[in-house]
Amino acid sequence: MKITKLYLIIVSLVALLAGNAIAAAWTGSTSEPENMKKIDGKSFYVITTADELAWFAAQVNGGKTTINAVLGNDIVFGAKKTTRTTYPWSPIGEDNNHAFNGVLDGAGHIIYGLYARNLKFTGLVGYLGNDGVLRNLSLRNGLREKNIFMGSDIQIAAFAAQNYGLIKNCFNADSILVDEERKKDSLNANIGSIAGINDGIIEYVQNEGLVKVITFPAPNDYGTPKTIYGGGIVGLNRKTIRNAQNRGSMQISNSTYYNSYGRGTLHIGGVSGRNNSNINMCMSEGSMEITSYVRINYIGGISGTNNKDAVIENCVKKSSISFSPAYSNGDVFSSNMGGVVGSNSGKVKNSFVIANKIKSSRTIDVGAIIGKNETNTSTVSNTYFNADSLSMNSIGSNSGTATSVAGKSTKDMQKDQFAWILNTTNGTETNSGVWTRTTGYPDFAKDSNLPIYRIVFNDDGATSNRYTNYKGLATFPENPEPAEGLVFMGWYNSEDVRVKPTTVFSSDQTVNAVYMNATDIYWTINFFNTDVNSTLLETKQYQHGSIVAYEGETPTKETTAKYTYTFKGWNVEPTNAVEDFDYYAVYDSTIRSYSIIFKDYDGSEISSSAFEYGTIPSCSKTPSRTATAKWTYAHKGWKPALDYVTESTAYTATYDSTKVEYKVTFMNGVDIIDEQMVPYGDAAVAPTNVTREGYRFTGWNTSFSNVTENLTVKALFEELATYIVKVLDGDGTKIDSVKIVEGESYTLPTAPKKDGYTFDAYYNGKTMLGIAGDAIPVVANITITAVYTKDPESSSSSVVKSSSSSAKSSSSSVPKSSSSLPKEVVISGKLEQTLGVYDWMDLIIFSGVQNYSRESFNIPFLEITESGTNLTIFGTVPGTYRELVCNGTVKTDSLTVNGRIYKIELTIKNPNKPCNSALTLASAKKQFSVNTYNSNLLISGAKVGEPYAFFDMQGRVLKKGFVESVSFNIPVAVAGNYVVKIGHITQHVQIR
Repeated sequence: MKITKLYLIIVSLVALLAGNAIAAAWTGSTSEPENMKKIDGKSFYVITTADELAWFAAQVNGGKTTINAVLGNDIVFGAKKTTRTTYPWSPIGEDNNHAFNGVLDGAGHIIYGLYARNLKFTGLVGYLGNDGVLRNLSLRNGLREKNIFMGSDIQIAAFAAQNYGLIKNCFNADSILVDEERKKDSLNANIGSIAGINDGIIEYVQNEGLVKVITFPAPNDYGTPKTIYGGGIVGLNRKTIRNAQNRGSMQISNSTYYNSYGRGTLHIGGVSGRNNSNINMCMSEGSMEITSYVRINYIGGISGTNNKDAVIENCVKKSSISFSPAYSNGDVFSSNMGGVVGSNSGKVKNSFVIANKIKSSRTIDVGAIIGKNETNTSTVSNTYFNADSLSMNSIGSNSGTATSVAGKSTKDMQKDQFAWILNTTNGTETNSGVWTRTTGYPDFAKDSNLPIYRIVFNDDGATSNRYTNYKGLATFPENPEPAEGLVFMGWYNSEDVRVKPTTVFSSDQTVNAVYMNATDIYWTINFFNTDVNSTLLETKQYQHGSIVAYEGETPTKETTAKYTYTFKGWNVEPTNAVEDFDYYAVYDSTIRSYSIIFKDYDGSEISSSAFEYGTIPSCSKTPSRTATAKWTYAHKGWKPALDYVTESTAYTATYDSTKVEYKVTFMNGVDIIDEQMVPYGDAAVAPTNVTREGYRFTGWNTSFSNVTENLTVKALFEELATYIVKVLDGDGTKIDSVKIVEGESYTLPTAPKKDGYTFDAYYNGKTMLGIAGDAIPVVANITITAVYTKDPESSSSSVVKSSSSSAKSSSSSVPKSSSSLPKEVVISGKLEQTLGVYDWMDLIIFSGVQNYSRESFNIPFLEITESGTNLTIFGTVPGTYRELVCNGTVKTDSLTVNGRIYKIELTIKNPNKPCNSALTLASAKKQFSVNTYNSNLLISGAKVGEPYAFFDMQGRVLKKGFVESVSFNIPVAVAGNYVVKIGHITQHVQIR
């Protein structure tokens, strides 16, 4: 199981690594999402791949404009998260006829590597309709690219080319690149990181991506000049942007049409190129670099232009602006640049600029806040710049109204008071609650950082202004000195509620010092047990200045598991009553001790002692347990496990037990042949190959299967007998003479050749032993004789002719032996013959054979050959049948030729081996039988418990063991001659 799990883990890891290695970028394919879910009662497709997002876009562009989707994970369009795909994206809601009016919820996930190119409406969404929503989504490592080769009106953005709906809580790190080569007509473009044109609501969004516009005009080509609106958040804003932050840089080069007049208009802003409505609580931190050939340029840290009735409020610009007009001739015409707005025809208020550079290489209307305040209805109020870093006027050219507009030092701008000034239009309006300050410059307030308020402390006309911090707390002035006979009661708000340094203020307010005659003042003095939420022990009214004394019962505090308590006194020593006051009892604490008992495994006590609460107890004696014959013991720990003292507890010792090991020594006479350490009750492992020259190993003198003490085991032997084996040829000539140890086998040698004779077999008297290479058991002195058969004279009988000439050619291929060739016959139904060992059966010839099949295989040596349509059947009785048959063994087989059945019946005899003679020398002691079936030895009649062995003819042991069943099988891999020995009985067997 462990191997399987490891294999599966390795396969999974290899698959994962392989998947990462061959991941392909998206190439335009689509796939329907498998899952949907309900959010706020609406059904959403769960998007998990780029293919599924493309499918969703196709559904919207096909007319299903109100469907919804939510991301189930990050979506990767490129081959990996750091690359983008090269296949262009078709926006969701590709035109105003297919405006997307559903919800796309990112659920906090990121889309990586989206790519868009050469579309009039470029973005994740083209048109976001009035009911459309984009939320909780981030874009990274994609590139919005637009190559333009002829004039067109375009909207380009990361999220929505044109927004009429809601874009909320979205983040962009994709770059926007507009790379334009114009022909005759020029470009009208609206370019922003979040939206090209905004006619809806954009809130709580951030941008870190680059906005870059590069144009390549065609010199001396007079066309119609057009306009570019470019913003860090939105190109053209016609409704609402709030809580937006741009940290991305803007690079504008050669923007709009060039000719000798330098016609065309450029509106560039850190938040919006042009604002026609409302921008609130926005911040621009990215640098701006503009190089322009045209004469009309409006460049602002928040918005290039702010139109009539439009409002920019509560905004801050924190980075540099650089403008380089690059005209070929003429002077600058109508170009304005400001830290907040380039050209203002609306309202700018409650904002500030802390940029380190606002610079133009040509003389234009440049202001730290406003480049040009255009009309008498234009207003700028409560807006400031950092005079330490910018040395210039607040407004370059002013035709409107400017109030509370000036430069401030870094020190003044990094005060809580400055945040309050921004909140209140320098104190003339109700606190807006927009600005707070933790450290440094003011920032936007949120739940964790509260707005800054002013608290006026008024003491009968003498005032002191204090400002709350981001926690809502104000620093109180020292208590005023009261007139003689009066007592200062504290600071009270307009609702006659006393305020304290712990009061969290939520509005601007004035608090007044309150005094009373001392004789009229009674103070409430409370005595509590431990704190204001505990038991009230005593409460009394004391006249101002009188001595406070506790008159109740001595306080007590309830004993805990850890401590006992003794009353010590009060948190403050009681003194004269000068204000309402609460006293709390304080106590000395004493740590309690508990009795801890350590017991042994049998319940007897080892030690006991008292331990303080919270300490870890320890036993003064190391527990031990007496070993037995079977086990030794080592102290392991305690039950329960030792823990901090919280109450009286008894612990019981626990032990690891290890079996005692005993030495088992194996002896061969006086020699030690093996020593083993054996755990109690286990078995020792007997040594192998225990030998002693001239003896047979018979076993061991004692059992070692259950060792319970040190043990010496001695090998037992019995003396071996030695037998003489003589081998003679037929005339008494010695072939071999050897000594054989009892129990070993002898391999019959190759018989000498004799002219005119064929070697038949080796015999012991009348008992055939086998042929050369056979192994025979030796149990006594034995003389073995080689027997030969005289070769017969050549047969004079003619072979029966077949009517088919091809039959002769078939018969010529039949193998020959020392016997005469068989006759050639044609049978009509049945062939009956009597054959001896090495005899040929009559040759059977069939001609014109169309089909045949062999019905039975009872004559193993029967062979069939084909030659064209001729069929030849032949066979010769092999020598091995001398051991398998005696006179009169009948073998039958059958076959079907051309649909007719033919029978072959052979009676096989062995004149040299009558049926009543012994098969082998060992057969007299035969106690088991051996048969063969499908390369298996089938043993039956074996004695259970006897040792057995299976040898090849070279005497190598192929398998051995002890007989466990009367009948059992031995599989044999290779055909040949083998010897089976069970006990002292040996049999020869042949596997065909």
